[in-house]
Amino acid sequence: MFLSILGLFGSGFVGSLLTMLITKYLDAKKEKNNRRLWIFRTLVANFQNRSIYDFVSAINLAEIEFDGDANVLKAWKNYRKAIEPKNPKPSNEQEVRTALKEMDDALAELVKTIGISLGYKRDKLDILNNYFIPQSWINDDNHLREKERLLMEILRSERSLSFNIIHSQNPSPHQAASQPSATLPQGESN
Repeated sequence: MFLSILGLFGSGFVGSLLTMLITKYLDAKKEKNNRRLWIFRTLVANFQNRSIYDFVSAINLAEIEFDGDANVLKAWKNYRKAIEPKNPKPSNEQEVRTALKEMDDALAELVKTIGISLGYKRDKLDILNNYFIPQSWINDDNHLREKERLLMEILRSERSLSFNIIHSQNPSPHQAASQPSATLPQGESN
């Protein structure tokens, strides 16, 4: 009787322990897959917007999250090599276009390889050609870069900044309200 109770208790304990270990293992595997999926989705979503924080984080985390996946690591190293500053720097428009194409191709290969690792099948040309970025984002980015360029020219004394000081005889409503009135309204006295 005692042995059967002990056996029942032991099997319940072992079963619970086994269930807990399997659950922990499956949760860890799911979490790892979710981190890998975040990297993939971030790279796809920001393929043409590579200077944002999430894109840079995804590139930097790919080496860690895909450790052990030789194909992804090879594609990641090729992309890192493509984005390294060239020495000597490209000196004409053709060399710049060639360098940019190498970066695009290497990134497309990395995204494709990560996708295959996660079970997604995308063609490299689809990755290169099927993205959307609103023209207003491009315009805003160009305007911001132009403002930064002009500000840096001013700060480096390469460009002067002129302005006019205008003194108005008629104060604004805000200025008038803040100044004490010299006259009292009619019908009132001190």
